[in-house]
Amino acid sequence: TIPEFSFQIWFVLGLAVAAFISALVSREFRFTPVPKGMLKYSILGGGLMGIGGIVAYGCNVGQGLSGTSTLSLESVLATVSMFAGAAITVKWWDRHS
Repeated sequence: TIPEFSFQIWFVLGLAVAAFISALVSREFRFTPVPKGMLKYSILGGGLMGIGGIVAYGCNVGQGLSGTSTLSLESVLATVSMFAGAAITVKWWDRHS
């Protein structure tokens, strides 16, 4: 039987399957291995985004989009922190790669 997922879960799964099929049909699909040493940074970044979502009481991007429009102090702080973290990471990555 088909699992009873919500519309959002099926939407994301359908989007991923459609993108995969489209890449196969257009012959643009390629598997690229993770560069040496990059996996630990990806795991660390994912973990920090998860912690940020918990601290921000929900989705990080949702906090930035919907909370900032209401001038919520927590949302403004979360949005500024996301931009600052991204800028610092890009500078660090440019220096070390």
